[in-house]
Amino acid sequence: MSIHTHPQAGEKPTPRLPLQLVNAATARFECTYGRGCEGVCCSNSTPPVDPGKQSLINGILPRVLPLLRPGARALVEGVGYIDPDEVHEGNPSIRVESEWCVFFNKGCVLHQLGMEHGDSTIYKPVACYLFPIDRDSHGRWYIRQHGVDEEQWTELFCLAGTPDLPLAVDTLGFEMEMAAREDARQRLEEAEKGPVSEV
Repeated sequence: MSIHTHPQAGEKPTPRLPLQLVNAATARFECTYGRGCEGVCCSNSTPPVDPGKQSLINGILPRVLPLLRPGARALVEGVGYIDPDEVHEGNPSIRVESEWCVFFNKGCVLHQLGMEHGDSTIYKPVACYLFPIDRDSHGRWYIRQHGVDEEQWTELFCLAGTPDLPLAVDTLGFEMEMAAREDARQRLEEAEKGPVSEV
């Protein structure tokens, strides 16, 4: 739900969120990467990669390889970065080497190369740049938190939602905007496909 409300006299209006989030009013989150967290969300992470993103990554792979950890580079050169046996949301996932995403090396290599083009998301899987925003088991957008929608990633302290953390809607402006764009893209694709006819 949106947390937009009508202001009382003298109050500032609560800004309308760019995306309806089931737990917008309660979820708490703050990314501390580089400030106490060294990227634990990339540890044993297997984000799905759609065909379009695979094509983009394939196009820059010669530039990616020298930036990888030695073991990750050997794995990618040997069998590729895609694990066809690990499928999420209908797409194969990125491989893990020594408990880390193959593209992680003191940060995300795909993020780093994207920043060179002024777009940190261009090569990264959608699940990575939307995190911790996701769709719940009913297909609604929400902010991942321990105890919500059977969250499995309990070792991620950033998903604990403790009261000392700021409200997630105050820290996830970029992610909410990107999820809203993803939502609009998905709706457009569905509209272009048209209604499914029954045989």
